[in-house]
Amino acid sequence: MLRRGHAPLVVLTSGFLFLLSDCAASANPSSEALAYVSIGKKLVRTGHTTQARDYFIKAILTDPKCSAAYYERALDEQIHGQFDNALADFKMAVQTDQKNARAAYEAGKMCVGRERDSEALKYFDIACAVGNCNQSWFCERGKCYRKIGNMKKAVEDFSSAIAIDRGDIVSYLLRADAYRMMHEYNKEVADLTSVLGLEPENDKAHVERALAYRNLRQPDKAIAEYTQVLRADPESVGPYRLRASIYAEQKQWDKAVADYSMAIKLDPYFSFDSYEARAKVYDQMGKPDLAAKDRQKAQSIKKERTGH
Repeated sequence: MLRRGHAPLVVLTSGFLFLLSDCAASANPSSEALAYVSIGKKLVRTGHTTQARDYFIKAILTDPKCSAAYYERALDEQIHGQFDNALADFKMAVQTDQKNARAAYEAGKMCVGRERDSEALKYFDIACAVGNCNQSWFCERGKCYRKIGNMKKAVEDFSSAIAIDRGDIVSYLLRADAYRMMHEYNKEVADLTSVLGLEPENDKAHVERALAYRNLRQPDKAIAEYTQVLRADPESVGPYRLRASIYAEQKQWDKAVADYSMAIKLDPYFSFDSYEARAKVYDQMGKPDLAAKDRQKAQSIKKERTGH
């Protein structure tokens, strides 16, 4: 891990000089290394990152088991795009101190980014086992569990995150999504309702609650959700298409046609699916000529977009 040579130390202030004299007087390598880390962190805060790096290296040379030095050097390596080195240093920070939860959390996130989910979970487990942990640590581990399809574990972690921070909208949304995958739609609705209690204008929560209501076979409530979104954003294409599909299921043909027509008006270039859906409604209304025109228009748009 000692990838760099010993660099000359530069004393910038009397405060740093005092710390250096402490290092020189110390007979304890661990204390001496931590003093170098303290100097490096102060240099980082004042923008002297290159010099700070020298002190982190000095700390590691002084005490190869100095977890804090590996952690601080890893943060610097992340900032400078040295991601392989950063991950290696985060891992060393954990290896030298199993209680370094922040290093474990950062290592876990980097493993997720590299599609190494089982390894990520190992590091998230270390982070979440430490007391006074951050809700985001549970949230990230929950996302990892959700990614590999373990929805039960994901829900447990999102619940832990919410218990730490009742205003954690992200964890509510993620838990709602996990409930949807588990077909527990009433629980999904409850979480989305909590989100809307915290943030009434959250369109994502309205749209997802509409889908949950559809799965619960409550079309009127789903329509109300889409209508709420459209009141806030009358030019949002998606809710028109989705509301139209419910109207079509309910055989409210005129309303379905009106919503598909609005979707086409707002997004004519990408509206071939709305033309095709409206054609089906026209078929049900006994208007084959209009249906044929819509299918012809849909085909024309597809050809224009794909070339065939």
